[in-house]
Amino acid sequence: MNGAPYSHFQAVVFDIGRVLVDVDVPRAVRGVAELAGVGHYEAEVAMFGPHHRKLSCGTIDAASFHAEVCRGLGKQLPFERFRERWCDMFSPVPDMEPLVAAVARRHPVYLCSNTDPLHYAHLRAENPILSYAKGAVLSYEVGHEKPDPDIFRALLDRFALRPEGTIFIDDRTENVTGAEACGIHGIVFEGAADLQAALVELGVLPA
Repeated sequence: MNGAPYSHFQAVVFDIGRVLVDVDVPRAVRGVAELAGVGHYEAEVAMFGPHHRKLSCGTIDAASFHAEVCRGLGKQLPFERFRERWCDMFSPVPDMEPLVAAVARRHPVYLCSNTDPLHYAHLRAENPILSYAKGAVLSYEVGHEKPDPDIFRALLDRFALRPEGTIFIDDRTENVTGAEACGIHGIVFEGAADLQAALVELGVLPA
């Protein structure tokens, strides 16, 4: 990894899932299965069919997604009870909040995430770590998912960022590679300690 002076970087952009918050999909599947009175496999198939990607890309809304899941389950679930279980998959990543707070004291922090409106509203309400971000580019708002270059272009355009002055942190190598193809400096997230060391080496945080 190349070193860089503190002034070189303009902003630090974080993915959300498995970077700022852990994601336990099986927990949400179990919750929906229990609510619907079906097996876990049936619930998973109903929740994560093609309509899930449509929700994440913003081509259907939350009500339509709920209707598709209910159709797949063969059960009519109350929307609010379904929403609670659909969103019951997140928990804090150890040691990340103080690290993000330290970054935010020195650089603007932004978010770039493949997510949906139900998850994002829940995350904003329940996870204070997201409040350090000055703004976000979300797949359901821009109609593109990482690693599509269009989501990274939207990020750069929306916040007037220079790619060479922007750091992007994601747990998926393919997403980091997609950002790097747009000229952004990428870091694959492998835990708070490794990330802190990388940001110190880049001059983003003090040694």
